[in-house]
Amino acid sequence: HQVTHPKFKDVVGQIVYDLENGSPIVETFAQWPVVFDGVYLNMLSAGELSGNLDQFLDKLTEMLEKQEKIRAGIKSALFYPITLVTVSVGITLFMLTNVVPVFVGMYDNLGVELPGPTQAIVNASDWLLKEGGLMKLVGYSILFFTVYGQAKKRIPAFKRFMDMISMKFPLFGEIILKGTVARMGLLMSNLIGAGVGIVDVLRIGKTVSSNLVLQDAVDRISRGVVTGKELSSLFQAEKAFPLEVSQFIEVGENTGNIEEMLESLSRYYEEEFDSVVEGLST
Repeated sequence: HQVTHPKFKDVVGQIVYDLENGSPIVETFAQWPVVFDGVYLNMLSAGELSGNLDQFLDKLTEMLEKQEKIRAGIKSALFYPITLVTVSVGITLFMLTNVVPVFVGMYDNLGVELPGPTQAIVNASDWLLKEGGLMKLVGYSILFFTVYGQAKKRIPAFKRFMDMISMKFPLFGEIILKGTVARMGLLMSNLIGAGVGIVDVLRIGKTVSSNLVLQDAVDRISRGVVTGKELSSLFQAEKAFPLEVSQFIEVGENTGNIEEMLESLSRYYEEEFDSVVEGLST
């Protein structure tokens, strides 16, 4: 009764109905893969098999809350620069179309040659107003973003290249990488604690990011694990991940407590992520 989203309310209602009629909990939730992903199902399955479903639900809740916090941090970090650029472009267009033309008449009456930078601004204003430049600018912008969006969606090589470029951006690349590692470490820790096999852990873990460079790296690690190689050495060989990732995992392998070390890795990068976001916001 507390659910307000209409479609999700229907999903919850159907789940309640199925459970009341004796359906197993994991099978019931698995009927809605769009709503409940592999992480949900693995945690529910582990809780059901161990008889500690309440503990695993607590872990799942904590994990989802932390992941949502990181997502919100990324949005918060990107909001200010995007707003700044948007407002700057808007003010520039307003100046060129409404303010500069007023001064053009004054300059014409002076009968003198304008300095190069001033003439360039006047020419830009004339192009926008007299040659249909504003409509062309809008049209070209729409065309560019449409082509760009379709290329990222349909051409994996192009998306992979842009993902690689995005990771090299100052500050923003750090935000993407640290946020991804924090979420992946938390997810892997909980799945390993739930008894999920390492190959499945990596398969699910790579879904925390849509970045193809990171996904390709995890795929290579997964193939290496099957051949018997140590997880730490495989992460160390992937330059897409920071060195600290392999070091934390190596300590976990040596102590036999990889779950705890992955959780520590997640906390470490969550704090690093918070620090970068706070610095950028400031």
